[in-house]
Amino acid sequence: MRFALAALVIAGSTFSGCGRDHEKDLTLSGHDALFIISDDRPALVRPGAGAGIYASEIPQLRMIGIANAARLALPSPAMRRKYGEEACATLYRYFQNNGERYVVDVAKLIAASPTARRHYETLRKAALAYATAHPAAHGFRFVSQQAFAVSIPQSENENWYLALGAYQGFVAAHVEPAAAGGRVTFHYHVWDPYDWDPGKEFMIDLPGAGPIPVGSDFLGAFHRQGLAQEFTSEGIAVELID
Repeated sequence: MRFALAALVIAGSTFSGCGRDHEKDLTLSGHDALFIISDDRPALVRPGAGAGIYASEIPQLRMIGIANAARLALPSPAMRRKYGEEACATLYRYFQNNGERYVVDVAKLIAASPTARRHYETLRKAALAYATAHPAAHGFRFVSQQAFAVSIPQSENENWYLALGAYQGFVAAHVEPAAAGGRVTFHYHVWDPYDWDPGKEFMIDLPGAGPIPVGSDFLGAFHRQGLAQEFTSEGIAVELID
């Protein structure tokens, strides 16, 4: 959920390559700096070690009780109305303790987050310009040259801030042959490891357990005690551009 992007290196805990300055950079740098004709997606790199080694610690009775309470409470309509559908769904996936991928509704993310929407529209425009500048009789595919980074502020949308906070991703597109119309199928991929951000603290009132902090130290302990398990959130928005 945290990363910084500089060239092809992802490390640390601050962000570059996102927000309004990034949109300006995309326009100024030109679409040839963003994409490459290829089927190979850019590398997506987990930004850190996460909570640590799964089930490497002895479960504590208090933590077992909280994990059980979370599994009962988080699917409830009341919790989802209070904290947000995706915030509760991702935290519930964590406490399901199976490590299975969570599918992000990227169209919903784009509709709810102005930051994500601006980023999507900027890359969509750049991809269309790239396709127009590289006509091919037999059609072709192209992808982002490197992964992008987007950070969703808590003040903008608390639901998606808790569910993702920040995400990596890339664009992939297919251009039809000119004889078939030359349309562009635009794919906006979102990817985020569900791990814990240092300094990110948010209290939720969990029925049966009381207020608990959603943050790096406390929730990470459930993974280390084998009571919950980190996973990856992924999703794609697809648009056919005439």
